[in-house]
Amino acid sequence: SRPTAQSVVMVARVCLAVCALFALASCVAGKANKFNIIHTTDVHGWVFGHPHNATLNADFGDFQSFLQHMAQNAQTAGEEFFVFDSGDIIEGTGLSDASQIHGQYIFPIFQNINYNGLTIGNHDIGHPQVIDLMEDGFIPFFNPANGTYPKYLTMNSFLLPSDSYIGQPYAVIDTPFGNRVLVLGFIYNFTHEANNTNVMPVSQALLQPAFQKAMAVPNVDVIVVIAHIAPQFPPELPQIYKAIRTAHADTPLALLVGHSHVTDFVQNDPNAFTLESGKYFEVIGNIQFSLGNDGSMQGLKTQWVDTSVDNLMTLSATTKTNFLTPQGAATKAAIWKAYAQLGLNITYGCAPQTFSPDTYFRASNSLYWLFIQEIFPHIILQGQPSDGIGFFLANPSTLRYSLFAGPVTRNDIYTISPFNDTFWHFPQLTGTNLNKLIKAIEYVTDLDDRHQERALCGAMYEGAPAWYYSETDIEDNQKYDLVLSTYDADTILPTVQKLFGSNVTPKPYDTDVNGTGAIQMYVEKFWPCSSN
Repeated sequence: SRPTAQSVVMVARVCLAVCALFALASCVAGKANKFNIIHTTDVHGWVFGHPHNATLNADFGDFQSFLQHMAQNAQTAGEEFFVFDSGDIIEGTGLSDASQIHGQYIFPIFQNINYNGLTIGNHDIGHPQVIDLMEDGFIPFFNPANGTYPKYLTMNSFLLPSDSYIGQPYAVIDTPFGNRVLVLGFIYNFTHEANNTNVMPVSQALLQPAFQKAMAVPNVDVIVVIAHIAPQFPPELPQIYKAIRTAHADTPLALLVGHSHVTDFVQNDPNAFTLESGKYFEVIGNIQFSLGNDGSMQGLKTQWVDTSVDNLMTLSATTKTNFLTPQGAATKAAIWKAYAQLGLNITYGCAPQTFSPDTYFRASNSLYWLFIQEIFPHIILQGQPSDGIGFFLANPSTLRYSLFAGPVTRNDIYTISPFNDTFWHFPQLTGTNLNKLIKAIEYVTDLDDRHQERALCGAMYEGAPAWYYSETDIEDNQKYDLVLSTYDADTILPTVQKLFGSNVTPKPYDTDVNGTGAIQMYVEKFWPCSSN
C-alpha cells in the first residue's frame, strides 16, 4: 500500500530528530569521512600541570574541558572524534605515588576523561596491589557490563590464576556517523609483571582466538592499535603490523604507541602510521585524516601540541570565558583537593640551583652527580659500619625529573624519585671483581630486559652511560660494598652470578632511608630556606 501523508510526515520528523541529535551535516550524504584523534601516553601521574614550567599549565580539568569542546565541534561538523591512551598512568608524581597504593588518587581523575580506548603499561602492571585496585573500580568503569563497547583493552595481559583478560582484548565501535572502528590493546613482552598477572608474548597473542576473532570482524573502516610498545625496539610492533596487514591489507590503520617517552612518527604504508606522543602530559598527539571513496586514508595530518591552556583553547576554538566546563572545573577541584590531602605542597628546603638528570655526570648541574657523590655518602651511607668502602651504582632511569632551583616540595621529591626504592648491597667485592662487573654491565644488551622497564629513552643525552656509579679510583685489592636499589640489584644479579657464582647474592643494606626519603633528608639537612 502507498504511504499516507501522515506517515510521510512522521518519518520525516524522525529523520530530522536523528539528524539533530547527532548534528549530522552530512546526514543525507551518508557516513562521516573525517576522523579526529587525540592521543596521550605515559602520563605517569602528571594530571595537575607542570608547576616548574609555566608554559605547560593545563591540568586534567582543562584537558577534560578541551575534549568536551572538541567532541562537540566534531559532532557539529559531522566528523568522528576519538581519544586514546597508551598506558603508564602511574608512577611519576606525588599525586600518583605518595598514596598507600600507587594510583588511588590518579585513577578517579582518569575516569573523568571520555577515553574511547586505553591500554596497560609496564608501570601499571608492575604491582599486585595496583592491579587489585584497578580491577575493583577503574577497569569496570571503562568496561561496564552494560556498556556499548569495552574501553580498557589488553590483548596480551591476563589475571592470575583465572587467566582472564585484565581488560578486554579488543573493541568494535559502531559510531553514530556510520563508521566501524576496530580497537586493539597491547603491551610489549614485559617479563616482570605483578605476580597476579601474566603478559603473553605478542607473537603468541597474535595466534590466539581473540585476535583471530578481531581480524574476522566484518566491514571495518578503521583499525586502531593502542600499544605500550616502543616503536624503536622490535619485534612486537612489526609483528602486530604484519598480522593485521595479513587480514586487512589496506584498511586504514593507526598504531598509537608509548613507553619510550619520545615524540615519534612513522608512515608504515600509505594507509598506516605509527605515532608516539611523549611523556608526562607535556604534549598531546593531534591526528586528522579522511577516508576516500575507496576507503583509503587521505590527507593525514599529525602534530604534537604542548599542553598549555592557550593551545587547548586555540585548538577547541574557545576563549577564556567559555573554555572551562562545569565538569572540567569539578575535575580541577578534585585534583587540587587530593594534592592538598597528600601534603604535596610541604616545603623541605630550597635548592641552590637546578639539577638535571639529562646532563653529563660530571657537570655542575648533574642530578646523578648530586645523588651519587653527595646524597649517597651523606645520607644513605652515613654511619654504616663495614670493612668495605661504599660504592654506589644506579641505572640511568633512577631519577625521573629535574630538581629545580628554589623551594623543594614533597611533590618535587616524588617527581624525581617516585619508587620508594629500598637499598641492597653486594658486600666485600674486591676491586678486581668490581671492575669486572662494571665492564660487564656497560652494555644494556648484556642484561635481562628488566633494565628497560623504567627506561627513559627520550631523556638520555647522546653518549650517556648504561649505568652511573661512584666516582672513585678502584684499587684491585681493596674491598667494596656495592650498594644499589632493590630494583637494580635484581637487574644485575644474573650478571653477578654469571661472573662470580650462584652463591653470590645481594643482602639488605642496613639504612633507615629509601631512595625517595634520602633526597628529602638531604634537602632538609643541607638546603634550608633563607629566612629573608
